[in-house]
Amino acid sequence: MRNVRVLPALLALVAVALAGCGGGDGDGEGAERPPATALEIRYDDGRGKRATASLRCGDEPAAEGWLAGRDAAGLCDAVGAERELLTEPPDPRQACILLYGGPQTAHITGTLDGEEVDRRFSRTNGCRIDEWDRLAKAGLLPEA
Repeated sequence: MRNVRVLPALLALVAVALAGCGGGDGDGEGAERPPATALEIRYDDGRGKRATASLRCGDEPAAEGWLAGRDAAGLCDAVGAERELLTEPPDPRQACILLYGGPQTAHITGTLDGEEVDRRFSRTNGCRIDEWDRLAKAGLLPEA
């Protein structure tokens, strides 16, 4: 019978201990969360030149690599406007003009407002060229 009375006290003690194990960094403050939008852009011009850039959006937007020096907040706005292009795969049934735009490729990975991004871009047909040009106009890919 004595064990039955100890169990509620033990459970209360465990609950208090777990409550103290929050996501803090040990100083009583919350750990810094990564930005909801963090992208890495790998570019290959198809002729041997490769470059990498990153974009982080949040309280302090930052652009690095070949995007460095550009308006990071403006790039973050552009990324938001191209959400569907970055997060949805291309429609395999889409009719595209057979037009080769060049050997350039890009791979964009990361998160956009917490949503996974893992898209490859090229200039292999009219549809892919259009996607590339949209992202180039937004400042996220180099002009071809």
